[in-house]
Amino acid sequence: MTKPESRLGAALAVPEGYQVVRPDKDDSDRNWVAYADWSGGIWIRLHLARKAEDSLDRIKSSARAQMYDDNEQFKSQGDYDLGMNEATRTAPDAEATYHGRQAAQNTVTYQDDDERKSPREIRIFYYRTTSGDMYELAVGYPAKGDFTARGREVAKETIDNLEITKP
Repeated sequence: MTKPESRLGAALAVPEGYQVVRPDKDDSDRNWVAYADWSGGIWIRLHLARKAEDSLDRIKSSARAQMYDDNEQFKSQGDYDLGMNEATRTAPDAEATYHGRQAAQNTVTYQDDDERKSPREIRIFYYRTTSGDMYELAVGYPAKGDFTARGREVAKETIDNLEITKP
């Protein structure tokens, strides 16, 4: 099912029944949306970094540069927002494209920082628009077990069917 996210200038292919979470009106970063299955085991998050709001120059010059910068952070210190201490494995893909334009992807495997130290995998797709905005579409799921194949299927479908309506 395609979910239009007009505030973000995009539409997402989200499996039927996934629950949506949006930022609160008083959140400082309101440029995201997330969906998850009822168990929370598989989730989808779209984040838009707007060039006009990038006073700290966090948006890199290309999707590939953004992906490699994030990749180094994942390997050296993890990512608090993802519950990642440090990545155990990364698989950058600098050959990815979006409608014939440069994009990037990375598949990251790590141990969740919860009590069980659950193995997690996340596929992240990066795309920088001609106006300089950076889209990051991430799909997270268990790295081992019954839901790994389903998580990878959701990631592939969601990334393959992303529609960015903003130039």
